[in-house]
Amino acid sequence: MVVIWDLIYLMGLILGAPLLIYKMIVSDKYRRGIGQKLGLLPLLRKKGKRVWIHGVSVGEIIAAGSLVRAIQAEMPEVEILLTVTTNTAFAVARRNHPGLPVHYWPLDFSFVIRRAINRFAPDVVALMELELWPNFLTEAQRARVPVLLVNGRISSRSYYVYRRSRPFLARSFKTIGAFSVQTEAYARRLRKLRVDPSKIFVTGNLKYDVVAATVPADPAAQRERLGIAAGELVFTAGSTHPGEEEAVANAYLAARKTAGVPMRLIVVPRAPQRLQEVKRLLEAKGISTVFKSAISGPLEPETAIIVDTMGEMMKVYSASDIVFVGGSLIPHGGQNMLEPAACGKAVLWGPRTHNFTESVKLLLDAHGGLCVADAAALKRETVRLACDPAERARMGLAASEAIRTRLGATRRNLEILRELLKRSNPRKTSF
Repeated sequence: MVVIWDLIYLMGLILGAPLLIYKMIVSDKYRRGIGQKLGLLPLLRKKGKRVWIHGVSVGEIIAAGSLVRAIQAEMPEVEILLTVTTNTAFAVARRNHPGLPVHYWPLDFSFVIRRAINRFAPDVVALMELELWPNFLTEAQRARVPVLLVNGRISSRSYYVYRRSRPFLARSFKTIGAFSVQTEAYARRLRKLRVDPSKIFVTGNLKYDVVAATVPADPAAQRERLGIAAGELVFTAGSTHPGEEEAVANAYLAARKTAGVPMRLIVVPRAPQRLQEVKRLLEAKGISTVFKSAISGPLEPETAIIVDTMGEMMKVYSASDIVFVGGSLIPHGGQNMLEPAACGKAVLWGPRTHNFTESVKLLLDAHGGLCVADAAALKRETVRLACDPAERARMGLAASEAIRTRLGATRRNLEILRELLKRSNPRKTSF
């Protein structure tokens, strides 16, 4: 099967070569990490056990963060190596884990994978979500390196594809040492694919642990650093997209008239290049603005804050009272509403949230969030919540409690990883 997969990959590479070469010429993002992807990797000397954690993109790397921190805290003698597929994930991994080696995932040619395993010398490999690279799994098995699937999920569409492709992927499933999956529904799908039930563990979703760990400890301090006075009601629109800021501004202006207390608007555009556009839109509505980077003390009343700095989202949510999560009134698929929910805020979002269906269901079932159908509904609900502090508090508490009851996936995954490390054999690096 290794030879067959090598031939399949080679044919794909040959057929796609003209387009790939063109993209590499016109854009450096296709050239980044090309040597590492081809197996030109450093030899990592070992002092003890090593865990190789792989996440394809930003979402997987962020989810892996809680497991990385748990390993560092409870098994400090274990070395950690991170690999990624995308350039953005590479930058995030470097930023979030500056003390760890970060590399690009090698292409799934058998000779490239074999070299990568020899150079990295892992004792356990943890693949985030569901990464099935046939040659990698075969070579890991040959090297007697156990593979753990972490935070696994298998959608109905993926299940259909895997079921149809089972003759080609059956060996890959068998080589995985343990499947740690988010829900019982995913576990059932794996059992239907004839995965050994003794290898399947329902551990929950790491994202709840991740978001809970990033909640700022002192909301009052966050408000002070934003220049917000005590007693102000803060309405934040996070990760907004074109077409949403106008609806947010109208909702804020309507709520400001009826709230009965001073009210402040904060807007966090999803795309930094839209900062000036958002500023012009708000000021055309008669709303004075200031960029977050320019704040050096208390602000004038009713001056809206436009966040132009990176890594501020949870701090801003912590300082808020009502939050609208963008990317949801327009056909984008939504953004992460668990972040303001974990901060205990009353959360609103639009109807287009297909990228966050699990989060939406969680908050709706707990009555800790509300979906608004359109701009008019956003205005109506913002006004209602601005005038009802008891309802804001009730929603925020319900949202944070819903997340709190789902914590613990990191601990469960860590225990499975610990057992696999106990079974692994010491390996020496080689060329």
